[in-house]
Amino acid sequence: MTFIALLLGLFSSLIAFVGVIPLLGWLNWLQLPFAGLGFILSLLVYNGQKDQASGLTKFALILNLCCLIFGGFRLMIGGGFL
Repeated sequence: MTFIALLLGLFSSLIAFVGVIPLLGWLNWLQLPFAGLGFILSLLVYNGQKDQASGLTKFALILNLCCLIFGGFRLMIGGGFL
């Protein structure tokens, strides 16, 4: 499950990177569900292994959280939110 969360985070960060290009900001709407799902999966794995959580689990959690924050911020400054 950690590997799936990491793959979702990497895919989400790739979409977020492409979404920075002007006129492709709509990709952030596509990126947010992947980052959210990856964050939930990595959070479930992290809470299940509190004492012995691997570095990969922590990396997946932080990566998905950063993608969520960046995607939300990018939509907010571009007029997608509010």
